[in-house]
Amino acid sequence: MQTIKFRFLTDKEKRELFILKTTKNDIVDNFTLTLEEIRYIEKFKKPYLKLGYALQYLFLKNLGYQLHKDIPLEILKYVGEQLGVEDFRIGFYLNNEAARRRHFSEIADFLNFSRFKMNSDFEKLTENIARKFSNNLELTSLFLSELKKMKIVAPRISTIEDILSKASI
Repeated sequence: MQTIKFRFLTDKEKRELFILKTTKNDIVDNFTLTLEEIRYIEKFKKPYLKLGYALQYLFLKNLGYQLHKDIPLEILKYVGEQLGVEDFRIGFYLNNEAARRRHFSEIADFLNFSRFKMNSDFEKLTENIARKFSNNLELTSLFLSELKKMKIVAPRISTIEDILSKASI
């Protein structure tokens, strides 16, 4: 017998949560590197490593989650310009799992982000958030925002949906 999994968010809502806004203000706010950050990233010789590392860093620092594969060209160009990188083919970096993991671990340590682990504090947090919202998208967005404030890396969306669906019951 096949079980049917409850869908907390629609596919459209999931895309909406993680869409990267490409207005000039959003790009500047979320993807600007400091001179110190640029100097550090310059240690990488290959352009795709510079760009990939910078994006991983900016995603975690400003968005609270890991780098994903759908990065608009406007963002790639903006970050690339800051680093003097003209080759925006990020695929080499995205396909290099070992480098991505190593870099992410280093970045998370540097930014004092920790991995998500469900505990009683999170159970209380999710229950409190669930009481405030009946809209699942708003609920998920607030949960992600709280994780970022607490410097906790957002887990996979399926984990978030599972946690929040239990809290909403």
